[in-house]
Amino acid sequence: MSLKLHSIVLLGISAIGILAIIVGIVVPSIKQIITLQKQITATQTQFEKQYREATAVRRSIREAPEIADQLRPFTMATIAATDALDMITTFEGLAKNNAIEQTINVRCETEAPKPAKGQKAPPINLPGCIFSFLNHGTVTHQLSYLAALERLPQYLYIDSMSWQKRRGGGPEDVSVEFSAKIYIR
Repeated sequence: MSLKLHSIVLLGISAIGILAIIVGIVVPSIKQIITLQKQITATQTQFEKQYREATAVRRSIREAPEIADQLRPFTMATIAATDALDMITTFEGLAKNNAIEQTINVRCETEAPKPAKGQKAPPINLPGCIFSFLNHGTVTHQLSYLAALERLPQYLYIDSMSWQKRRGGGPEDVSVEFSAKIYIR
């Protein structure tokens, strides 16, 4: 064999060897490196997400007492469904202190009321106890009673009120009829 042919054969065998090394070792290594890179990126993203969540939990725990203090006035503005009788007692005490004859009925809704067909839901549609009042007394006493209701820590939502002169009463005797809703917590 001539030297030229011998060099070409050696060059071909070397090229096949290099190609075998590239296909057998380098390509799988590159694929494995790319797979490892994707796994590392996914793990890093997951750790960053867990870190943000843990930071948010720590911040929430740290701010919980402050949030509880901020919610206290709102909690006082509502009642538990079981407190309706206590509220009636409070209303009766206010009526007695303001010389009002009072009749009260109560209905508690433990779920938000659903509007009737064709009606729009009210802006604040939460469960609550609805107290229906029929009060008899003088105008001055009625106004004093309403002022006392305003000073209560509970939020009373009164959407309308009817004032009528009381039959058979004095010139200042009136009947006041209204409903007040106190939201349930």
